[in-house]
Parts: sequence; structure tokens; C-alpha cells
Amino acid sequence: MSKVFKIGIFGLGHGGGAAEIFSTEFENTTVAAVCERDQEKIEKAKKYLPRDVKFFDDFDEFLKSGLDAVYLANYFHEHAKCAIKAMEAGIAVLSETTAAPSLGECVDLVETAERTNGKYMLAANCLYFAAVHAMKPLIEKGEYGKVLYAEAEYIHGTDCPNPPEGVDDPDMENIHWRYVEPTCMYNMHTLGPLMYITGTTPKKVFCKAMHTPNFSKLTKRLRDSEGAVVITEMDNGAVFNTTGCNSYHPNSKWYRVACEHGTMETVRYDQHEDLLHISPRGHEVKQLLFNWRTSGVAPEGFNNPNVNKYGHGGIDFFMCYYFKEYLEGKMEPFLNVYRSAALSAAGILAWYSALTGKEYEVPDFTKKEERDRVRDDFRTPFGKKLEDITLPYRLEDKDKFEDLF
Repeated sequence: MSKVFKIGIFGLGHGGGAAEIFSTEFENTTVAAVCERDQEKIEKAKKYLPRDVKFFDDFDEFLKSGLDAVYLANYFHEHAKCAIKAMEAGIAVLSETTAAPSLGECVDLVETAERTNGKYMLAANCLYFAAVHAMKPLIEKGEYGKVLYAEAEYIHGTDCPNPPEGVDDPDMENIHWRYVEPTCMYNMHTLGPLMYITGTTPKKVFCKAMHTPNFSKLTKRLRDSEGAVVITEMDNGAVFNTTGCNSYHPNSKWYRVACEHGTMETVRYDQHEDLLHISPRGHEVKQLLFNWRTSGVAPEGFNNPNVNKYGHGGIDFFMCYYFKEYLEGKMEPFLNVYRSAALSAAGILAWYSALTGKEYEVPDFTKKEERDRVRDDFRTPFGKKLEDITLPYRLEDKDKFEDLF
């Protein structure tokens, strides 16, 4: 019998679906431990988790429970520190959102993976949408020629839970990351899929953020910008035009890739992302319908009737499936630790650009000399208290930002 991988789940909010998948869908994975403080979530998860699963409310103790891998579904800005601890303990990492909240932590994450030979994969579930995934082989076959331009937008109008009483209270406790997060930093669902489709990495970024203080109050946030546009030059010379997570309605994801010999794009407001418009040069636009079999998301011969019952039209299932394949040594993730760090750095530097009006170079994290350029920059717009925040999270505070580059 093949090795059974013991998976730990950190956070049952977003991690609950993955916990069910790892504990019920694969013969060689089981959920061995959960780190969660919310008893209501724990009781709900007990319905599908193994009876012998261990529960923890301390992350360090959780890591000592004999795990092979951990799924990090904790707060957006806290993944790097947890991933570093896990890899240092010899535990593989599936990280749900941005790899790191500061340039210095991007460096620390990469160098920990190198030093420990640790396994690291960014979850980035939008890579597994059928129409998104179908674009990748079309480009790789070469029929469309070089990628010239691409666009992606992620619109998600969400109010913050339990809005704070006062914006300027320095003793405010437990600031939720959504209160202050610059929208351009949440780029896993826009720039991330475009990197995957085209096989490119970001080299330079320029960002313009909208100043929306009144709208920010309506969405119950402390920041004063609810959206941005980021222009990114990629390592093949292509230019990408993306949002981060812009906070107006209606919710939508959309992807468009323009090449020398044609264009392909998904359909706005298609929540399943299975429709693709393709327009080869000299031919009229055709609409193609894909599923996880015909798009190539599922490997040949794969057949699991439970896929579509899981989150986001089944893409959460494939996120877990390919992490399992990675653990088995059958594949290497596209969003490995180097590309994941570059993706996070592009979002961080985009916010720097919004504050200064300058273009910034994204480090190549495979090269130590480029990591050295940013390794001491641990400024971040996140913190439990306002006094802990070391990077302005409002455009109105741009004069407080010190440009070190």
C-alpha cells in the first residue's frame, strides 16, 4: 500500500472544504490534525473528519502532531510565518492566499524553502477553472504565437465583519485584514492565473488606485481605496492589465489573453468559468464550452463523480488533487515558492507604486543578488493594532511612505 499522507488543516473557515476532500476523496491522504478555535466550525467538521483527528488551538503544538503536510487557510497576511515554521519542521505546505505580506518575508520564505528543501505550493484555485485551464495548452501549442497582452479582473463586493468604531484609535484591537488590505495585493485570482496560462513571471509593475473614501466607509473599511489597476511587464515582454480584488458589485472574474495570431477570453459573470471565446486571426469568434475533462484539468482516465459538489464549481477539489500529486512526486507546481514570492511581491510593489506614482522592478527570487535588494524591507499594511502597521494603507497617507528604491 502506498504511503498515506497525514494532512493538517489550519483554519476551518476556508479550510473546511479542503479538510473534507483530503479526508474522504483520496485513498492516500487523511486529515490527522486541525488547528481551529471556533467550536461551531469544529463540530460541523467532525461530521466528515476521521474519528481520531486531533484538534489544537496552538499552531506550534499543531505542527508537532506528526504531519506530512499542512493546508494554511488562516488570515491572508499570516501565511509566510506559518509556512516557514512548517517547512523548518519538515512539513510540506499548501498556502491558500498570498505567499507573504512584505518583501522581506518573501525572501525569508524562499530561503527557508531552499535551506530545508521544503515542498511549497500556492493554492490559487482559479488556475483550475475549465476555461482558464483550456487557454494554457492553446498557447503552448504555438498556434496563437507570442503572448502580447492580457487582462484579468476580480470583482468581489464584500463588507467587512464587525466594523471598527473609530479609524484613528491607536489602541484598537484585532484589526481584520480586510479593513486595511490594499486591493492590489490580492492578486492571486488575476495576475496568478495569467502567469499560469502564459508561463510568464512579472518584471515591472505600475499601479493607479482609486481614491474612494466615502465608498470605503460604506463597505465598512478603514482604507480609502476600493480598487486599483495594475500594469505589469512580464519576462517575455508582454504587458498585463489586472485588478486585485476590487470591492464593488456584481461579483465577477474575467480573463483575456491576446497573442500574435488571435485572442481568447472567458465570459464576465460566468461563475463556473467554463465558457471560452476564441478568435484565431482571420476567423470569426467562436464560443467553446469546457468542463474539467475536456479542458485538461483532470488527467486522462480520471473519473470522480464527487468533483462538482466541492467549492467554486469543483476547482477546490483539483487544488487538493494536484497538491496530493505533488506530495507523491508526480508533478511540480507552477506556483512554486519562487513564482509565488514574485506574485506577492508584484502586489506589494503595486501598492508602493500607487503611493508614489513610480514603476518598480519585481525581484527574480531565484537570484540571491536580487533578493538582497529587498530582504530588509518588512513594511506591511497589516497589524493587530494600528501602531503595529508599518506601511500606509490609505492613499491619503502617501506622504508618510518612504521610498527606499
